[in-house]
Amino acid sequence: MKKNFRTAKATFVFAILLSSLVLISLPTVSAGLIKLTPNVIISYDTDAASQVITPIETKLHIPLRIQYQVTGALVSLPNVPEYLDTTTDVFIDLSVESCPSFCSASITPSTIQAPITQELSDATPATLIVSVNENAPGFDDFVVRVKAKASEVSGIAISIPEKDSFGDIRVQPSFAALISIEQPKGNFMEIGPMGTADFEIKVENLGNAPTEVTFEVVDIPEDWSPNVQETVILGSGVLGEDSSKTVTLRIKPPYGFGYHNDRKTIQVKVTPSYYRNAALEGKIYTLNFTIQSRGFSTPGFEGAMLLIALAGVIGFILYKKRKK
Repeated sequence: MKKNFRTAKATFVFAILLSSLVLISLPTVSAGLIKLTPNVIISYDTDAASQVITPIETKLHIPLRIQYQVTGALVSLPNVPEYLDTTTDVFIDLSVESCPSFCSASITPSTIQAPITQELSDATPATLIVSVNENAPGFDDFVVRVKAKASEVSGIAISIPEKDSFGDIRVQPSFAALISIEQPKGNFMEIGPMGTADFEIKVENLGNAPTEVTFEVVDIPEDWSPNVQETVILGSGVLGEDSSKTVTLRIKPPYGFGYHNDRKTIQVKVTPSYYRNAALEGKIYTLNFTIQSRGFSTPGFEGAMLLIALAGVIGFILYKKRKK
């Protein structure tokens, strides 16, 4: 009997000690010292990222997929958020960590939310917006690095530290068919019907790859004779190449016999394109050159007129000699 009493007494004391230990441990639990490990995964729409960007003209919109999960103790419990204070979501700040100097990139929205679960769950959608200027080398891809920073979350029994994650998005600039055109001698000239009008056309490649520029005279007026070099290839200043050249448009007006007072405008179409693929062309420019042809024309009669003039001079000399 005494033995049973002693056993019951020992059990009672052990139970009190165990209860005390549990009660002592509760503040530690409520302080959230059971830590979970966060995991943030960044992925993106590869089809959207594979679309080439035309410098200056277009922007690339790339959907981002941010996923979040926690691992560690207690993740086997049915619902992790029940052990948090007031929130079931984690806030994730998004930013562009790095990109080349010729690139401009931003993420919208800059802050998103994701549910806290032991399985990978999708955060609210976000979009990376990328543009490049004319200094982006054509067809050379580059990387935009994005950063996702998940905030710290503390709960009744659970603590989740903040987490930084990075993702690299690879983008490729397209060809930028950008040129500037100057006309150093202007676009108007007055000449005689037997003369020739020479106009200079200076073109410079402002794009990001070697560029072929074609020149085409359109709607040629009857009896007028324009001539211009058909193509030139310009290097890219971005690549340190010679990027400018000058071509000459030569125009001859009608020169039929008689008096002329002709005024016409000659149009030249200028088209830049990638020198390896003419289908990649840029803006088409139309240049106007006006010529005023005024004066008397005697085509084919120059020799006869010279002989008549010479005969007149000789006749005058002979006439003078006879008078003496």
